[in-house]
Amino acid sequence: MKNSAIEFVNAMIENSEDSGSDENISILCNQVGYALNVNGEYDEALIMLDNSLQIARNIYGDDHINCSVVCNNIGQIY
Repeated sequence: MKNSAIEFVNAMIENSEDSGSDENISILCNQVGYALNVNGEYDEALIMLDNSLQIARNIYGDDHINCSVVCNNIGQIY
């Protein structure tokens, strides 16, 4: 299941052509990253969470609550 979730998210990122889907991709990356973290897959979690944070920063800027949530999830890994 882990690999299929990661492949699904990566396909969404690669195939996103309209900016309206970026917010959903950021949320999905955050959720998959959180789930990977809970399951002890820390390297994969960091990749997903980094993707989420980059997208969220592009959409909202650094000071938005969505960026804070992702940063919190990254912090839980360390």
